[in-house]
Amino acid sequence: MEISPAIVRVKKIEPSQPKENFSATDLNEAAQLILEMTEVITPIILLRTQAESYRVIEGDFEYYAALQAMEIEPRQRNRINAYIVESEEELPFYQKQIEVFRKQSVAIPVEKPVEKTGESESVEKTGESEKEPAIPTQANTVDIQPIMNMMKNWSEQVAGFISQQSKRDADLSEQVAGFISQQSKRNADLSEQVAGFISQQSKRDAEVDKKFNILQEAIANISVAPPPETKIISQPEKPTVDAPVLVTSPFIPKSPDFVADFNNKGISDSEFEMKLNRIGITARFTRLILAERGQRTFNSFTDFKIKGIGKETIKKIRHNWS
Repeated sequence: MEISPAIVRVKKIEPSQPKENFSATDLNEAAQLILEMTEVITPIILLRTQAESYRVIEGDFEYYAALQAMEIEPRQRNRINAYIVESEEELPFYQKQIEVFRKQSVAIPVEKPVEKTGESESVEKTGESEKEPAIPTQANTVDIQPIMNMMKNWSEQVAGFISQQSKRDADLSEQVAGFISQQSKRNADLSEQVAGFISQQSKRDAEVDKKFNILQEAIANISVAPPPETKIISQPEKPTVDAPVLVTSPFIPKSPDFVADFNNKGISDSEFEMKLNRIGITARFTRLILAERGQRTFNSFTDFKIKGIGKETIKKIRHNWS
């Protein structure tokens, strides 16, 4: 047989005696003491009827006092210290122990009868009466020390249980706080990563839009070459043929001139930059050329000189310009 200490919700307990069996004044006084102490220091004994349901074996008064304390102050701790009996088969043994420990008898002094003697009779006759002190007889008493020891042990066990439970609650609270802190940090890191991704994507979108606009502008500025010129050449007259002969001369496009395009304001900087990119001119040299394009003009490649651009780069432009 084993009885285990526990802290049980008052609302999960079913009394075994009606409340009317106890004095309302005593219950109110006990409830006030519970509110002052915040605990019921005397554990009650319960029988487990279901997983989370109990019936009082001993301690109905304490149960009703705790219930009344909750009614007076709803924020009061709604639990009570108890010992749990797990099996109903063990119940008679505990009830027998409770019955024995609760028995108390009080020693009542009993006066020893005094035999009347001749002397006493004479005293009574003379009106003088003397009474001997009553001699109490030894009465049977019950030693309640075992009960006190048992209650002390119960109180120590319950106190230990409460201390362990408080420690577990503190550890759990610390773990939950740590988890919340870690989760908050993860959320902050994730938010930062998402913000960085959105920023990079916005930058890429802006670059794509810029290049697309440049491309559209370049397409709009592309000139269509005129069709080949058709010339009519008269042939010597022949006896039987008298018709003109059409001779088509090939169209020879004008070779591109970098200096002419550099000086031509009709070509936008965007289109000019695209041409420089196509022949492999780096962005740094392109920026230098575009900066000079808006400031000056050149007559030929001979006087084409820009600070920061070497002869090899100028030679590359001249031979690859299209």
